[in-house]
Amino acid sequence: MKLDLISKIAQSNDSLLLEEIQKLLELTDSDKIYQLSDSQLESLKAAENDIKYGNVIDHEEVKEMTSEWLKK
Repeated sequence: MKLDLISKIAQSNDSLLLEEIQKLLELTDSDKIYQLSDSQLESLKAAENDIKYGNVIDHEEVKEMTSEWLKK
């Protein structure tokens, strides 16, 4: 499989595909430190506050809501 992937990557001229492959490979780099933007940090803090104050919906309820929405 590895050799097949290497061959397909080597033959590809699709820059978007190659960029996505690069991003996926970078995700496997366990030594990498991720820098979050201010808006990402703000979103995480808001999510933590939602959890802290119980402003959450459990998975089953979300599935039910989605099912009802898709019926419309």
